[in-house]
Amino acid sequence: MSGRSSKRGLIAGVVSVLLAGLLSGCMTLPESGPVEEVDVATTEQPDSGRVPPPPAPDSTFDGIVRGFLDAMTAEPVSTTVAKEYLMRASRSRWHPDRAIITYTDADVSGSDPVQVRLQGAEKLNSRGAWVEQLTEDESTLEFDMGWDGSQPRIEEAPNALVVPRRWFDDQFVRQQIYFFDVAAQILVPEAVYVPRGAQLATSLVRSLVHGPPADGQLIARTYLPTVNSVSEVRVDVQPDGLAEIDLPGSGAPPSADQLRMMIAQLQWTLRQDPSILQLRVTMDGRLVSGPNDVDVDGSQPYDPAYVHSPTDLYGISDGRLGRVVEEKWTPVRGAFGSADYQLGRAAVDLDGGQKAGVAGVTADARTVYLAQIDDGEAPVEQVIRGSEVLAPAWDVSGRLWLIDRSERGARVWHFKDGRLRPVYVPGISGKRVVDFLVSRDGTRIVAAVRRATGDALVVSRLEHNVDGSVSGATGARLMYAGTETVPFAVQDLAWQSPTNVLVLRKTPNAFTQLSIVPLGAAVSDEPADFGEAMDQDMVGVAASPQQNSLIYCTNARGEIMQVSLTESRLVGRQRIRALTYVG
Repeated sequence: MSGRSSKRGLIAGVVSVLLAGLLSGCMTLPESGPVEEVDVATTEQPDSGRVPPPPAPDSTFDGIVRGFLDAMTAEPVSTTVAKEYLMRASRSRWHPDRAIITYTDADVSGSDPVQVRLQGAEKLNSRGAWVEQLTEDESTLEFDMGWDGSQPRIEEAPNALVVPRRWFDDQFVRQQIYFFDVAAQILVPEAVYVPRGAQLATSLVRSLVHGPPADGQLIARTYLPTVNSVSEVRVDVQPDGLAEIDLPGSGAPPSADQLRMMIAQLQWTLRQDPSILQLRVTMDGRLVSGPNDVDVDGSQPYDPAYVHSPTDLYGISDGRLGRVVEEKWTPVRGAFGSADYQLGRAAVDLDGGQKAGVAGVTADARTVYLAQIDDGEAPVEQVIRGSEVLAPAWDVSGRLWLIDRSERGARVWHFKDGRLRPVYVPGISGKRVVDFLVSRDGTRIVAAVRRATGDALVVSRLEHNVDGSVSGATGARLMYAGTETVPFAVQDLAWQSPTNVLVLRKTPNAFTQLSIVPLGAAVSDEPADFGEAMDQDMVGVAASPQQNSLIYCTNARGEIMQVSLTESRLVGRQRIRALTYVG
């Protein structure tokens, strides 16, 4: 990602637990990500530090507020100077770690109170998650003023770090911290923004120890201990690549199972720091990770991309399902390898072996059948008879997800163990859904929803009970929407990584373009284009969240185009439609 899109793409958040430490000191931070991810790995440091000036003697009230805003942009990040603009009695009452407000421009006026009108203001909550674009009223901040001796000072300031967007972009970057799904089968990544440089490892673990969001107990769980203060957590990275992680804790040491899961969370979180090769974990000074140091690249069975899945490609030709190997199509040996069912779309479950289940949608999009991929003798089961069923999706638990759209809007279903159950997803159910995805960990459903002004991309979190059964869904959050002048026209969706959605969209000049929309980004962030616009009329995209998987697009004639960041090339003309990986 480069240019304006890459800068704006970093606005999505910053972790409040990190702010509690960084606002009293200094921090810096690197970017990382899978091959051809939006975020490009780097350990680049800022060119130089910046210490803003303290209050000038005999300043005006509005001059003090201007200086206060400037002081919050210290580099590396620090609020030491900013506190000097507050009255001494007020400094302990100011909590800039409770929220972050970014803005594109600010107008300061008035005397007491001083008003600051922000343009392009966006708010992040105390955990660093993007919350909303502020309204005009919400974008007006008031500062009560007073006198500290003979000098004007701020008596009350908003409990937030209020900073220009461009500064925030330079100081913070997206990384992932990892929790487990409720059933403890697979890791669930959550995007956070952490400082560049030497404090990266400590910042990541402090964020991880803070745990999943308070309202996410039915979505993810953690095996790390709860701590009273995240500032007690430290990670010291030695020159030989050993990360020594000291976690506060009390009571009995973790069980073997708890320790295994805790180590997995730390491994996946800290492998983003390229200087770390091994881990050593202590709790209250007691070694808990065992006599041998732990390689940071372990715990592959819990990979959120579910690497157990084969990277086979599948496609439909003349109503039959087949494997696509080196762009050559061969029918599967199961029931769907014949023309009996006249399929239009299909989804192969994540196991992908000879006994894998396949959900086939008939060409008229009315009926979904379930069969085994390579067993022609296995019974074929009808899953649903609907109005217009979209391409299904599978999660790691072997659950099949379906959306049937009718005149009344979309209905969301899940199917497992022979039972079809509806689930109401606020913001998706009842809407005009164009396409949808479910994450392999089963905690997210992403949908393209058609609106009067164009399509919008929304995401909801799927909630589960401890036994893995679905209990509900959160209200869908808007990820991105176009404008009336430049609508967002979605053709197809795919996962480019566990936290990035690949969107095939129509451009205003009738070309097709692949773009990446990261989970957790601000609504105002423009998607990052992936490769060049394609003049062919592409209608489908096949991609996998597994690293280094190739990306393909297909057009209405069934021709296959391989797409990368640098080039697009035609690789097949076999009239293959609905090209897909497992999942």
